[in-house]
Amino acid sequence: MEKGTILNKLHFILFMVLTVVLSAIITIVIYIFIAMVGMKGQRILSVSNIVKELKNTQDGYSLSNEAMDTLKQNHCFAFLMNEDGNVIWEYAKPKDVPDEFSLQEVASFSRWYLKDYPVLNWKYESGIFVLGYPKNTLWKYTVEMPNSQIELLIKWMIPMMLFIMSCIFTVGAIWNKKVLHNQDKERTEWIAGVSHDIRTPLTMILGYAKELSEPQTITNEQKEQAQIILRQSQRIKVLVEDFNMANKLTYGMLTIDKKKVKLSAVLRQVVADIMNAGMNDCYEISLELSEDCIAKVDEKLLYRAVTNLVRNSINHNPLGCHITVSCQKIRFGSLIRVQDDGCGYEKEIRKHRRVTSKKLNAHGLGLIIVNRIMKAHHGTLKLYNKGGAVAELRFLRAR
Repeated sequence: MEKGTILNKLHFILFMVLTVVLSAIITIVIYIFIAMVGMKGQRILSVSNIVKELKNTQDGYSLSNEAMDTLKQNHCFAFLMNEDGNVIWEYAKPKDVPDEFSLQEVASFSRWYLKDYPVLNWKYESGIFVLGYPKNTLWKYTVEMPNSQIELLIKWMIPMMLFIMSCIFTVGAIWNKKVLHNQDKERTEWIAGVSHDIRTPLTMILGYAKELSEPQTITNEQKEQAQIILRQSQRIKVLVEDFNMANKLTYGMLTIDKKKVKLSAVLRQVVADIMNAGMNDCYEISLELSEDCIAKVDEKLLYRAVTNLVRNSINHNPLGCHITVSCQKIRFGSLIRVQDDGCGYEKEIRKHRRVTSKKLNAHGLGLIIVNRIMKAHHGTLKLYNKGGAVAELRFLRAR
């Protein structure tokens, strides 16, 4: 698996996990908010438990030791007032809390605070029992919400969570795409720089090798050695160019200039250039062209794709072969076919109809580049054997 593919999957998994976690947190917060709306009853129940421990005896009111321990542990105070607002019993009541209250004061601290002390109230016989907490220890603001709104909140909770998830995922995907684009750009620039550094000394080697192979003063063996250096250097040059182009096509860094092109003209140019480059006599190339084949393509990339297919036939048939390059109109577009009468394609390539990195040793980057050029043109590459190797390039009709 390619490193870039692994990074893409890791980024995707990371953002999915982040989306789920954040959505879960937000959902929990919403549930806590709903729970807080209904916590008033639970606090009253705790007060009622304390009130149960307050008994009216002949000697006056008395609170059980267990209840007093609970109040002491929580630094709370309590008092009981009668219907007139007078305090008739107390436990640890602060000095700034008065001993009598008006009706307005009772109404106020029942809802809010008593001298900044958060207090909770409970009806006791003919009076009111008040449980107080230390200042700044209890948030006491009544949240009022109709049942219809709570039901609406619950009803829309799942859609809201999905919306939040989609927003987080969208932002993450945009950020992820930007990061990967920058990584691909840096990788492409680095490979282009390395390719340039290789081509510079390679050009010098090609030049000197050509000069060494021409003089008549050197022996035939030396001349043959110079020719080997020249051919192998030329192969390295082609390999560097293929590697650079394959990388640009893979990461979308190659500008594709599509325009209507007459396919027969491009094919003639390919064949002429290959034959003029000094093709061995054991190879023959013939053309079968339809002059009305027009496709919307990048002419340079098409030239490269067909060149690679012809070179592939030459490279994998060292004893020679006959190569036929043709084009014709088909129902939905145009078809270019490069066919030879040689050894044909391997079974794995025919089976998958495509070239993968596993086949680099057998076919180099040539067919990989052809495949990626076709994908860039939304066309197809088909490889099969019929009396030799057959490669078909199908392009949609130009519009």
